[in-house]
Amino acid sequence: MDYHKIEKADILGFSDGGNIAMIFASKYPERVEKLILNGANTKPSGMKTAVHFAMRISYIFYCVFDSFSVKIAREKALYSLMLNEPNVTSDELKKISAPTLVLVGTEDMIKESETRFIAKNIPDSELCFVLGGHFILKDNFKDYCFAVKKFLDK
Repeated sequence: MDYHKIEKADILGFSDGGNIAMIFASKYPERVEKLILNGANTKPSGMKTAVHFAMRISYIFYCVFDSFSVKIAREKALYSLMLNEPNVTSDELKKISAPTLVLVGTEDMIKESETRFIAKNIPDSELCFVLGGHFILKDNFKDYCFAVKKFLDK
């Protein structure tokens, strides 16, 4: 943003990108005009138990075979990230001052309670459920874009 001389921007983050956007908005609230968090979580346990378990099993596999392939080593690093981060507190969420849309699929891999926790702790936020899973932009493009546009047009 500094390089391109952007003082303030609307930011939309999906999944881990939503986690990054959430952390950025907490650390630099003056840089965010509006924030959209799609399928974000504040902690690894914010994922549904079955998803978290499957990731743990995959991670173990990648740990065993990571020396055989650069691709497997990259997957191991990605799964390690998802199993250990983020670690965002309610106090950090309360620092977000931008109007925020907390958007999630009705069948998302993120627990509904986690999504509600995020929306509850960001002061000027609204919660929106869109029919679909974690990839609602792909699965339900029309409703997803309608929700995002409606929020940005406010």
